[in-house]
Amino acid sequence: LKLKETPQSVTVFTQQQMQDQNLQNLDQVLEETPGITVLQDSVTGMGEAQYYSRGFPVDNYQLDGVMVSRSMLGGRTAQDSFLYDRVEVVRGSTGLTTGAGDPSASINFVRKRPTAAKAGALNLKYGSWNDKRIEFDYGGALNESKTLKGRFVATMGHCGSFLDRVKQRSHAVYGVLEWSPDDTNFLTIGHRHQYQIVRGAPNKGVSRYSRVM
Repeated sequence: LKLKETPQSVTVFTQQQMQDQNLQNLDQVLEETPGITVLQDSVTGMGEAQYYSRGFPVDNYQLDGVMVSRSMLGGRTAQDSFLYDRVEVVRGSTGLTTGAGDPSASINFVRKRPTAAKAGALNLKYGSWNDKRIEFDYGGALNESKTLKGRFVATMGHCGSFLDRVKQRSHAVYGVLEWSPDDTNFLTIGHRHQYQIVRGAPNKGVSRYSRVM
């Protein structure tokens, strides 16, 4: 459905907006989404974050418009937003498009796709608590006829926290190939891998002290 034809409230975070607001993962994107409440059990990436809308938990997730479970999106691992072209959040029942009504919301992750024109980006970031992050994105046509296109996206980060003992490391890699012999037919093959580790944080809450054995 077009935005003006959708009978629910819709919020779309484009890659440019996520870059401008430095929203590096799904938790941060949803924290900035009107009508969505994010409850964190612990430090991001350690506990199981819960998302609520209109008093109900969010259980509908889509990947490029196809219904998927949260485990297919990494489970408790906070999804890296740089891998996606945009994130669409529809608040309210989405039975018209998902086939099952849900009174909370539906989140659609639209992955980056290859383009015929070659383009790339390299971002270096440094922030509070020694937050260091590098982002790389490059893609374009792989042959002269431009029927075969590819794109490669990668991120790597290392940071601390407002808790001195907490350290985080993460990296994500996404590659996609698309073959389109004409304007109506195409074949797409892609792979995504994401890794995140958090040290020094409890699974639930924020402990008052830590002890090294």
